[in-house]
Amino acid sequence: MRKLLLVCLLIILGYFATRTDAIDQAIEERPGVLKADEAGKPQGEAPPVFRAGDLPTPAAERERWPRSPDELQVSLSVVQALEEGPVICKVNLKNVSAVPLDYATSMFDKGAYCGLDSRGKVRMEPPIRCELICGSSGPYTHTLKPSETASETFYFHKSFLSIPPGKAKARFGWRVYRVVKERGKDVWGERALDLLFELKGTQEVDILPATKKNLAPVRAGLETEFARVAKRTAGTSDYIWTNLDPAEEFVSTMDGCRHKEFVPLLMRAIDRLPASQFRQQLVATIYESFATPEEAFSARADYLSTPHPAAAVEVLDYWLEEHRAHEKSKSRQEKLRQPLPRESDPEKGERQTFWREFQQREEVAWKNSKRHLDTRLTKEQFGRLRALSDVWIRALLYAHFPDQCPAEWVKRLHEDLKQVVRPPERFRELLARLDDDRFAVREQATAQLIESGPAFAWHLWAVPQAKLSAEAAQRLQAVLQRVKKPELPRLWQRTLFHLATDRQPHHQKLLDLLRVSDCPSLISLAAQEAFERYNKNR
Repeated sequence: MRKLLLVCLLIILGYFATRTDAIDQAIEERPGVLKADEAGKPQGEAPPVFRAGDLPTPAAERERWPRSPDELQVSLSVVQALEEGPVICKVNLKNVSAVPLDYATSMFDKGAYCGLDSRGKVRMEPPIRCELICGSSGPYTHTLKPSETASETFYFHKSFLSIPPGKAKARFGWRVYRVVKERGKDVWGERALDLLFELKGTQEVDILPATKKNLAPVRAGLETEFARVAKRTAGTSDYIWTNLDPAEEFVSTMDGCRHKEFVPLLMRAIDRLPASQFRQQLVATIYESFATPEEAFSARADYLSTPHPAAAVEVLDYWLEEHRAHEKSKSRQEKLRQPLPRESDPEKGERQTFWREFQQREEVAWKNSKRHLDTRLTKEQFGRLRALSDVWIRALLYAHFPDQCPAEWVKRLHEDLKQVVRPPERFRELLARLDDDRFAVREQATAQLIESGPAFAWHLWAVPQAKLSAEAAQRLQAVLQRVKKPELPRLWQRTLFHLATDRQPHHQKLLDLLRVSDCPSLISLAAQEAFERYNKNR
């Protein structure tokens, strides 16, 4: 919170500083304004009186806005156009004049727009959507030098549930804005976009069929792009989302494509990307990539069977949200079947009608928002997931779907989690021998701990050395110099975070089993740290 307040304060101070510089420049350039000599004495005539909001715009800022549509040129570039995606176009704005030109945009209006007329089925969006806004919403001023081009990219495959091959028509354009100060505001008032003119165009797009020949270069390009992204994000800690993420273009291209040939790359991507938002998008795309939900489930279950599947939380989150969405739809349909109560107050009656129509639109949009309407887990699929051997996956399954886990299964899960943090008996014996009265025994124990280091590393690096004798602590240090400290796999880290941030009782029980131990390990220390961090930030 302190960082957020500091950023906001810096933005405000920067805005004030910018406005102050502009005002100073305007005053210096305005005829009749008093200027001071080096001694600080005023020179020239007395200045006129300024009214609030009547300060002039600097000449450099005033003269850079385009004066004619002929100074700019709009065009469309087709980046990719493949059946079922990707279908990517860029709208370009070029300065064809001989002088630099300014144009303005905002967070909610980029100026550029593009629509695709295709025979494919359009993906419907909910009538209302909530999003978190970070930073200034604008307006922003950009400058185009002579012959320079600005572009905005549009990913159409996400907007359709199906895109067949053949001809499609793109309708595109660019609304060219300038920035003005809203009327009635004071000198520090809000700035707004003011439309100068609009450039329009249409262009035919040839969407190629998804043959092996046409898929191959697209997949090769995505492999190359992912290799670049993986290299740039290697070693990056987890985050939800960040501006200018190196993976943004790759994810936007993959998200919404419907080719099972892309699934192996999708699996590697969800395993490597640090941004949880991107992992969620690509996990949903797996279901879009198969002709049936059963095929998609099988691919996901196979992924969860691999060693340390890092995106397991997002995979199970998807299934949980699917179950919740169907429950919400069921409740919505029940309400829609009920007649509206009679209302004598016309205003209240109008609100009731509006809300009923909103719910109807919401239901229709949800039913037409994805390729497969019902991707909930079946009884047989729950059974396959419960049979997985990885205790961390089973812990996540129980955390997401406790009502689908029998009591005996849960009991075994609890015992297995205790075993995760319980040190082997052999480790306890060797650790105790570091303080044996016999030198030969101490030497042998030290050598055996080094030899078994990889197996005992989780516990070796968590031993509280303050509780050891000087001899044992010194020997433990010698062991640690020869044994590399292990790093918790992403799956374990994300599971601990998931359990710590959702304080349902069964989540708390699982976390307690991992963090409470008479002989700590790196796992129990990480669980305790996650627990304390959450409670500190509550």
